[in-house]
Amino acid sequence: MEIVGPTLGILAAQSQVSFSGISTILMARSVGYMFANIGGALVQNVVKKYCEVLLSISFLIASIGLFEFEKNFD
Repeated sequence: MEIVGPTLGILAAQSQVSFSGISTILMARSVGYMFANIGGALVQNVVKKYCEVLLSISFLIASIGLFEFEKNFD
């Protein structure tokens, strides 16, 4: 938990913005946190159903990346 109220003035002074600018930043961060939680919940359901497929795809992507990385150093 954070203490925004007492430190809002200090944060605004250090950032050299007004109080409305700081409140916009804090609101955007909160909205992003909310959408990330909703997205994480949706992705969690997909991962439960298709865990083997997603693991296979991630290994394939990693191996292609490693192959390309090694190819550049030969």
